[in-house]
Amino acid sequence: MIKTCLTAAAIALITPFGAGGAVSAQTTEAVETMPVLTLEASQTVMKAAEAEAAKNGASSIVIVDVSGAPLLLHRMTGAFPASAAIAQGKARTAVDFRTSTAKMEAGINGPRQALLSSGYVMMEGGVPLLLDGHVVGAVGVSGGTKEQDNAVATAGAAALDD
Repeated sequence: MIKTCLTAAAIALITPFGAGGAVSAQTTEAVETMPVLTLEASQTVMKAAEAEAAKNGASSIVIVDVSGAPLLLHRMTGAFPASAAIAQGKARTAVDFRTSTAKMEAGINGPRQALLSSGYVMMEGGVPLLLDGHVVGAVGVSGGTKEQDNAVATAGAAALDD
């Protein structure tokens, strides 16, 4: 369910130039590998989130990778059209800040009001996805109350721990 890839730095080191295209052991020791969110893992997250969302009514659920690009989007029947864009914004915010949007919302309701003009969606319902201690993506949800959106996103994220 989890794949590991070399970072961009490693790819840049593996070229047809020098060392006959080979990489020395010394070079590979300096390269970090990171888990990657697969489609299969994204589907596991989506299934768990959908099950939680079904308890409350219609929601939009978006799973993004570490770059914030969408892997999966499900706008449930009856979810208002804008909820899909809001859910994607919550997921992108969670992955870019490496924290839940619930924490971000608490910040803007307190001392960090300047974040409101950042272009990010600072509302509960975005949760980062962690594998082996690395953020590999996020789930964003919109369509219910902030508590419901957060519960759906949290249920999806928890599915990676199973």
